[in-house]
Amino acid sequence: MDASLDLLNKYPEIDSYLSTSNNFPVFMKLMASILFLRQKIGYTVSESDSFYNCISRVDPNVFANISTDDLPKVLECFVMLACSYICDSDTIDIDDVSVNDSKKKVCSVIAKHLIAN
Repeated sequence: MDASLDLLNKYPEIDSYLSTSNNFPVFMKLMASILFLRQKIGYTVSESDSFYNCISRVDPNVFANISTDDLPKVLECFVMLACSYICDSDTIDIDDVSVNDSKKKVCSVIAKHLIAN
């Protein structure tokens, strides 16, 4: 996680972007940003992805000054943030095993966005 903090310090515009609501729910912003970053890196992004239509809401200026070498690291940071968001979300019964299993499954799907293809 230290590397993620270093990236956020190196690119403070990312923190500002994530802190600004602009009527874009946090999880949607994270997922749309993940897809945007995948496109920017040159990875495949499927139009059938649930968040594909949200990519247009991502401010490309936020990511304009990020070095090509750092783009995969920023993608990893956004994937970790999305997984943290899911795992830390409130549920009716936090000890419910099926809820925790579901969260793990969602995170494993999100983590697949790190795979180059």
